[in-house]
Amino acid sequence: MKVEFTLKRFPINGRLKEQCGLPFSCVMQPYHRLTEKDAVAGDATGVYAEQIARCTQCYSYINCYCAFDTGGWVCSLCNRHNALKPQMQRRYRLDPAVLQSLPEVRCEVFETLAEEPSLVQLPPDAGAVSGPGPVVVALVDTASGEEFLELVRSSLEAALEALPPVTRFALITFSHRLGLHDVRAAHPSVRYVQMYEPAPRSTPGGAVTSAAAAAASSPAVAAPLSEVLPLASLLAPVGAFKGQITRALEEQMVPEEGFGANHDLSHPGAQAHPPPGAPGQESGMSRGAPGQGGAAGGFGPPPASRGLGPALVAVLDYLKVLQAPPFVAHHGMGSAGATSASVVGADHLSQNQSPVKLLLFTSGVPDFGIGRLINPRRRRAVAAAAAAAAARALAPGGHASAPPHPPTGPALPHPGPSAAPGAGAGADVAVDAEADPDAWLHDVPSSSVEFYEQAAAACASLGVCVDLFAVSQGALGLRFLDPLCSSTGGAVYLYPSVDESAMPQDVYLRLSSPSAAVGIIRLRTSPHFKVVRHYGRLFPDPTIPDLHHIIAADPSDAFAVDFDYATPSGFSGVTTSLPPTLQVAFQYTALVAERGPPEHKGDAEANGGGGAAAAGEGRRYWLQRRLRVATYRVMTAATVADVYAHTNPDAVVTLLMHKILRAAEAQGLQEARLLLRDWLVILALNYHRNVHSNLTPQQLSTVPADLHFSQAPLLAPLPRLVYALLRSPLLAPFAEGQHPDLTAFLRHLWSSLPPHELVRAVYPVMQSYTDPDHLAFPRHSLSRAALAGPDAPPIFLLDAYILIMVYYTSRCPPEVPFPPPQQSALRKAVAAIRSERRITPQVKILREGGEDADLFEQLLLDEPDAGEAGGGGGGGFGLVQFLEHVQGEAAMQMKHELAAAAQG
Repeated sequence: MKVEFTLKRFPINGRLKEQCGLPFSCVMQPYHRLTEKDAVAGDATGVYAEQIARCTQCYSYINCYCAFDTGGWVCSLCNRHNALKPQMQRRYRLDPAVLQSLPEVRCEVFETLAEEPSLVQLPPDAGAVSGPGPVVVALVDTASGEEFLELVRSSLEAALEALPPVTRFALITFSHRLGLHDVRAAHPSVRYVQMYEPAPRSTPGGAVTSAAAAAASSPAVAAPLSEVLPLASLLAPVGAFKGQITRALEEQMVPEEGFGANHDLSHPGAQAHPPPGAPGQESGMSRGAPGQGGAAGGFGPPPASRGLGPALVAVLDYLKVLQAPPFVAHHGMGSAGATSASVVGADHLSQNQSPVKLLLFTSGVPDFGIGRLINPRRRRAVAAAAAAAAARALAPGGHASAPPHPPTGPALPHPGPSAAPGAGAGADVAVDAEADPDAWLHDVPSSSVEFYEQAAAACASLGVCVDLFAVSQGALGLRFLDPLCSSTGGAVYLYPSVDESAMPQDVYLRLSSPSAAVGIIRLRTSPHFKVVRHYGRLFPDPTIPDLHHIIAADPSDAFAVDFDYATPSGFSGVTTSLPPTLQVAFQYTALVAERGPPEHKGDAEANGGGGAAAAGEGRRYWLQRRLRVATYRVMTAATVADVYAHTNPDAVVTLLMHKILRAAEAQGLQEARLLLRDWLVILALNYHRNVHSNLTPQQLSTVPADLHFSQAPLLAPLPRLVYALLRSPLLAPFAEGQHPDLTAFLRHLWSSLPPHELVRAVYPVMQSYTDPDHLAFPRHSLSRAALAGPDAPPIFLLDAYILIMVYYTSRCPPEVPFPPPQQSALRKAVAAIRSERRITPQVKILREGGEDADLFEQLLLDEPDAGEAGGGGGGGFGLVQFLEHVQGEAAMQMKHELAAAAQG
């Protein structure tokens, strides 16, 4: 657990907070790795959570800030005196030596077990699957080329090395059909299930139903997957079936027949829906070689379509047998319902015991079935244009090699609202598609957008975490697919090409890292302040207030919350014995490898525990439901100077990023840029007024605002970071040559980064070397001035979080080796950076004037960006011009205030 407050001393009331102009918030990492010392000191796994004392008023857990007396203990949050229950008097004996030996009393952070651990057993024979064990399902797009699938094979082989042997693994491929790879059978095979395109259906009145309604009334697949192959037969323990899984990857996972063919299902002559009848007949399923899976009777799509939507519907329905939805409050035996007290204090909900991870690999746009992102109207128009071009080429006097020309003049009228689809609108779409291959991004069916949001909710309700690995030079529509990952605690990885991909490393890193599954988190505060907003991938419980769900989390995943005062007086009337206090309780499921379960006298017999050890690398694996509790006490500040002296600039920028992204979604990019710039103007004005509090308003208006914050050095990084945030792909206008999905990728990545990582991603760090073995300067400004001059170092290392660049200037002596030797200090620095990242950064080593040198120049953010003209909030400015602009805006605001005061 790690919590970083934007203000390490809280303003004593709301008025002081407004005078400071800084967010009153915190950033949390609930699953942050504890140091070995803290983990040992806070280890309370010798007891269960129900044996830890809790306040009878606010339900907070006993902690290191509580006071004890002969009658019990005093809550550090609400100041309530609590008598010890008889069953707890033995544990909490009023002996200082005994109390200080208890982890929950001596440590800020302690961890205990929420319930009895479950031993994960390997199956006694090859025909059964025992549970509960973690489940990993790989869903692979085979409407792709061999290069992509070879990359996926390498990645899944790395996954098999990273996963514990008790993990149950399943391989499913998809194109216009689903392939279930049965690796447990005596003769491994692939069972194919046809997927269907939803067909619009007419109502009795003749109107055509919506795409969403048609999808709801149409089957996604020919038969439920459980009828084709039971899930227990598909899931294969990694330890026992690693060889068979590897063989299936190499021999059975092949490109779909016809990959690369230019077909269009929506052509007027194509039939998109099978005839009425029972799904799942011989025409809908086949078994064996890939070429045998086509639908009979001419129904179904042409080869190489991507039916991601139907695949998700079928797979989620398949996975329902693993567990019940987790969003149901736990009721004790004999209890008809939860009392109001139990709801307020509930930190324990019934959760599934099988964490599920869905690895989705794709290299193209979903274009078939429910959830297709290519609008059928656009596809019909492009197909019609291609057919017309072919007809013209074959007509007398036509030339097959001549490009088609769109009609001109009156033959191409602008279609009005009532124009029939496929008329002038279709021609416009065809021309648009030829001019801009990514134009379809602006014409995605609303039903498809809604589908992925609903699919994400379904994944979350099942505790399924979705990780998306995408390889494409063109647009994939990541902003529409992102809910699948952001709503489930998953990750998004984007690679522009197979050659530049680090997918195997990323898959291994993702699956080998510790992970918390199906988590719930609750924040409790002392009475004088409260949590009012949350940011990041946590979602409020629909029934229990102040309780949030985290489907999955890694140690570096961060979440943020805003605080507010319960009353206008804030902490002014609070005695010094009750400073502001925050307690975070995080309950989660984790797979733990150990020699045996924690010892609990009599608990194993009472709960029917026990069982044979899982035979996996000499270890035993336990699924543990754990509870981590952290309590933090913060002092208050009575002056603006004291608040400024205890500011955390990295946490402030993290909250700004979350707030501005939310504003961009609600109000648009331009308005979000202006809001961010205006925030910096207001901060500069507040600082200006407080530093020069002895000046009159007239005198104050003649003094320039200090954007260097010379009397508050902790604020000094903020202008540069705000400027860099405005220049980032999240807020800057789309740049020529930029990947169409880069903004969506960075939005997903940055929204979960902890403060110190986010600052590195927003404003890269540049170091310099005199040679590959000697560091010259650890930090430079991102300007050309750092590279120029006769005394400037010849080699620079620029770390932009997802990209590392080693740049040899033209002044570099010829005897300096290029590229740097593997054992050099420079190479070791690059390796150290890569090892600490959650995503493997790409490394480019280049010379000045060579390939990719322009990219290095673009990352010198302090220089003006010639590609941005205006745009509000600093567009087209360099850092110096941006600071002058903000300073001018502050001066203008002071003049407006003076004029308003004179008129009033």
